[in-house]
Amino acid sequence: MTMKNNTLRVILYGLTWFLGIVSLTLAVDAALLRSKQPDILFWSGKKLLFCTGVSFLGLFALCIAQKFQPTFKSDANRSLTPEKVFIFLLGIVFLSQLKEPATTAGDLEFQMEGLRQYVRGDVNEFNSLRIPIKNGNLAEDRVEPIIWYPPGTMILLLPWLKLGVPSDWAARILMVSALACGGVGFLRLATKLNIGLVARFAFSVVLALVTLSRDGLGTSAPTSVDNIGMATFPWIAIASLKLIKKLQGDDGNIGNTYTGFLLVGLSTGSLYLIKYSWFVAGAALAGFTGVSAFVLVRKIPFSRRLGVMTSYSLGFITPFLILNHYNETRAGYDALKYNEKGGIGDTGFIDFLYGPNFSATAQASQLPFSIFAGPGFLLGGNHLATKTVQMVRQEPAFVQFFEKRKTNAHVWALILICLPLSFVTFYIFGLYSKDSHAENVLFLVCMALIPIIILAYLSLKTGFNYIIKDNYRYVIPYSLLFQALLLDVWFEKIKRNSTRATQIFFSLVLFWVIIFPNAWALKQHAKRWTSPALDSNKTHIQAWDKLQTENPAGKSITFILNGHGPRTEGLDGRLVCVPFLLNGGIESDPSGAFYHTSEPIRVIIAVEQNLSTRHKGVKQFLNKFPDIEWEINPLPNSVFPEVLYADLGYNQRQILDHAPCN
Repeated sequence: MTMKNNTLRVILYGLTWFLGIVSLTLAVDAALLRSKQPDILFWSGKKLLFCTGVSFLGLFALCIAQKFQPTFKSDANRSLTPEKVFIFLLGIVFLSQLKEPATTAGDLEFQMEGLRQYVRGDVNEFNSLRIPIKNGNLAEDRVEPIIWYPPGTMILLLPWLKLGVPSDWAARILMVSALACGGVGFLRLATKLNIGLVARFAFSVVLALVTLSRDGLGTSAPTSVDNIGMATFPWIAIASLKLIKKLQGDDGNIGNTYTGFLLVGLSTGSLYLIKYSWFVAGAALAGFTGVSAFVLVRKIPFSRRLGVMTSYSLGFITPFLILNHYNETRAGYDALKYNEKGGIGDTGFIDFLYGPNFSATAQASQLPFSIFAGPGFLLGGNHLATKTVQMVRQEPAFVQFFEKRKTNAHVWALILICLPLSFVTFYIFGLYSKDSHAENVLFLVCMALIPIIILAYLSLKTGFNYIIKDNYRYVIPYSLLFQALLLDVWFEKIKRNSTRATQIFFSLVLFWVIIFPNAWALKQHAKRWTSPALDSNKTHIQAWDKLQTENPAGKSITFILNGHGPRTEGLDGRLVCVPFLLNGGIESDPSGAFYHTSEPIRVIIAVEQNLSTRHKGVKQFLNKFPDIEWEINPLPNSVFPEVLYADLGYNQRQILDHAPCN
């Protein structure tokens, strides 16, 4: 009878809690969309009434849920572990994504195209890319080494493609496998950090949903290789913690100690081969290992500690030096020099995303505010923060206040949100550190401070604010650790032994940091899953095939105006992206750069549905072809409703230079 009653309580608790979270998510999501005709602040009276009513419903449901909260015996069902829950939920998410076709997009697709070319024999050098237009000649291609992305993930994918596995499926399988490995690793790391069992169960749910809630960790249409970093980082962190424990124990086996530090250092430095941004995480791990060896370990001679850290440092720096030398040999510059070429500050695209004066926030006079807000950004930088800022930016007075002071309203809105969360982060640290081992506390401190210090240096050097911006995938490992820490403090300390006011406050923090981002991601995923599959590509692919079949020159080049990623699937051949025309300008258009052709060629221009030939940016582009009469092929139901084409003869010159299409 008791078991039946407890089962009923579990069901009722689950239903009421689900109703409460769904209601609050819908209310907040609606509130973050500004009304077209607001009556009070950003909202119409009708929307305000809706949001208020649904919020009260959600809060009422959560209050009722507390009445049914079941009790779990600590010794019950020992076979159920957080790792098993994570794998089970990740499997469900993965199966739910199989409705969507396997594809890659973004940065990953760009590099994948180079890998496909290498396997086909179109390029002879690994991690290189054949790109249309050589020295302004539309009819010739050039081959460029890919310096801006490291080759690590492509090395892992190469055997799959050699075996004949479709590239998109190879990427999907690799990314979900990496996420599974990384999720288990983060749960093991949480155990190593003495995170409580209940918190680890909750953390397992968070980890299973990161493929939906975190940019860069997608497995349906991967856009990045962050999954590979996710797969390796926690295991290297565990190895680093074990190394310090071993050094503290001083078992006297000097040879094994030196070898262990060398291998872990090499593994840490190898994060640079996966993705350059993950090298920051590697540097944080290296910083922790070094500080621990010289501060925490006192009972062995300084000379031996210096020796093992020298061994570690040699391993850590080796992958960095090897890859940079390899890139220098191929291209004459490495990734650092490539980044220093500029163009990442106040460009048209950055203005489009953040508004004007973005680089001002990276100046020495303003950057300290981003540094102070950094810990809060690591904890609470997510889609909720972005949606809040986007709504606030629609208020002209708010934007004008910062523009008059020659700074960026978007970044400052994020700073104002994240500064209070920084104090929350420090408070959580304080509660956690009271009964935790010194090396665990030091590890988390290093994960919070070292990345911010490195990013601050890069921000000053490049004029680009790397600390506070919407691209949250750069803080994945640290953010996940702090979420685990928040869950631990909530279940082990705040929920048990705090005042009602403290519990309410941290409930709001928990909602901001964990509950809403994941609930919103599930809502978006359910919307995609229940929507009919889009067949919008088919129309423009057929039109493009017809233009190729009827092409008298045989050779062609296609410019995709604002098109990239999945929208260019099925368009094979010589494609060139002209990105970010929504901003009204054309990026990377060097003065006096003329195009010409050494042989007859058909030029095709596909105009994306969010543009038209009347758009300012499109007109700018077409003005680069002043003497051409374009034929127009309208496709009203396509993602490219307007397709223009013209046949150019020998030595006709046109202006433009753009990056290739992904």
